[in-house]
Amino acid sequence: MIRNRSICVGILLIFLTSAFGCGGQKTNYVNQVTSNYLKEYNVCNSKIEKLGNYNGLKIADIQEVLSEEELDLAVEKRIAEELENASSFEIVHERNKVRKGDFVSISFSVYNEKNEEINHVPKQILKVGAGYYDKQLETVLVGKIVGKTYTEKLIVPSNISKKELVGKTETFKIVVNSIMKCCQQKLSQSFVKKFTKYKTVDEYKEAIRKQIGNEYQETCEIEKKEHILEQLISKCEFYIDEDEIVAIAADIAGVAKQSAKINGMEFEEYIKQLYGMTKDEYYERLYEDAETQTKTILLIGALANKMNLKYDEDENTEREYNILYNEVCNNLIAKER
Repeated sequence: MIRNRSICVGILLIFLTSAFGCGGQKTNYVNQVTSNYLKEYNVCNSKIEKLGNYNGLKIADIQEVLSEEELDLAVEKRIAEELENASSFEIVHERNKVRKGDFVSISFSVYNEKNEEINHVPKQILKVGAGYYDKQLETVLVGKIVGKTYTEKLIVPSNISKKELVGKTETFKIVVNSIMKCCQQKLSQSFVKKFTKYKTVDEYKEAIRKQIGNEYQETCEIEKKEHILEQLISKCEFYIDEDEIVAIAADIAGVAKQSAKINGMEFEEYIKQLYGMTKDEYYERLYEDAETQTKTILLIGALANKMNLKYDEDENTEREYNILYNEVCNNLIAKER
């Protein structure tokens, strides 16, 4: 998906209110930076045909600073995440028989009723009996011996998207590679020294606090810019080549399909688990996002030309676009304050 990145750019407001004309005025809408940026996504035909009225745009009313209580909760959550990320698994050598509650590393292949391989997962770490991965698979792992190959017949559950497969039998060939224990990290001075650049727990907490505060302010700025552009987009006229937008959405979906395959999941299940959407809902969202971002880039180009914003020639088209994006949005917001 074409995404905007927030870059702090100090600018001088060099235009007056009269610089913002009403819709219908002739303007050179073709901007070299945005044109080149869109070409990277094979968007060549879509264009902006008419700029809307700039006046009366509203700045989003956003709480720009987190309360102390909100900050405390955010810091606690962030530290918990970092502790979990720093945790590791160690192989258990004392025994080789799987118990409920064990973490195990397995590999498996799945075969349909015609004995055709339909899936292969070279490595999967899961907690037996937790129900997070596959309840049936986790259940049959109890009592298995490390290193041996087992054949199990499992019934396709009712919660998958391909309803024609529900109730059918699939054959799993499973190997338990190892039994493992999770070594959970605890917040301590030794953790801080080993996994961060700080020396004490208090110093680490304070750094996390400042980081979260800065991130929140950056998020507020992004939301303000998106809000003001959404208003202006609704006032403009565009020609959007649907084939170009479909192609962008298809490229993004292709990446998601590859991720699903790597994770040993059906695409529909992957989308449902990750986004809580059906496949059709996901495709519709991709199209809407691609269309909105294309309109945004076209609008930024037209506004940059209208405002006579200058830019340095740069081999990095995305960086050039981000600078224009921030300058245009900062000008729009400054005008309405």
